Amino acid sequence: MEELKVPKKQKIVELLLSGKDQKVKDYIIYLSHSSRLMTGEETIEEFLKHSLPFFPVTDLETGQTVFINKNAIIFLREKEETQAKHMNILRVKLSNGYNERITRFIPLPEFQTRPVDAFNTEEEYLIFLHEGKKIYINKAHIQSVVPED
Repeated sequence: MEELKVPKKQKIVELLLSGKDQKVKDYIIYLSHSSRLMTGEETIEEFLKHSLPFFPVTDLETGQTVFINKNAIIFLREKEETQAKHMNILRVKLSNGYNERITRFIPLPEFQTRPVDAFNTEEEYLIFLHEGKKIYINKAHIQSVVPED
């Protein structure tokens, strides 16, 4: 049976899940070694966009592997820092009361330059910077956004 397993790349991320135990925890997610959309490995953005509703993660603290519902993710934050040009500083309030400053760094088309345009997209997860790390916020958990610059 071991030979039937598809090899995956392990990536440690921070997850905040909805529910009773609302604290940011380290998990391992499993990415494909090959992207469906481009050459190279699957990215976190691609994973969140194209994964099935339930997928396995491993709790780094307990070592337990569980299947989580993608909709239960409030946010996923990468562990590595990212060098990116900052565009707009925003304060975001999420459904669990989390209230933090984030930075928009992905340019929008010229006709969509207002900060609110970053939120009115088709994407389920929006990508920002938080403390120098990419954070993927589930748009369904965003209550409000206030531009700070």
